[in-house]
Amino acid sequence: VLDHPKMGNQGQATDIQVMSKEVISKKNLILEILAETTGQPIEKIRQDTDRTLYMTPDQAQAYGLVDRVLTDSKLPQPSLALT
Repeated sequence: VLDHPKMGNQGQATDIQVMSKEVISKKNLILEILAETTGQPIEKIRQDTDRTLYMTPDQAQAYGLVDRVLTDSKLPQPSLALT
């Protein structure tokens, strides 16, 4: 899931302005990190995070959010023995 940062809006107007600027600053940092690590253009990531974007595991891999998708056969199997 890709989504944009959210904040509560309580307090005085000046407090809300300060919090809003901080959220925008953090969002820009997150966008830069995602662009660098996924190889996607920052504008594409900005558009994709404007609304909640749900992806399948394979779509997330193609996007560059995950390195690989594990299947049941690749997952470690729990031991059935009780200790």
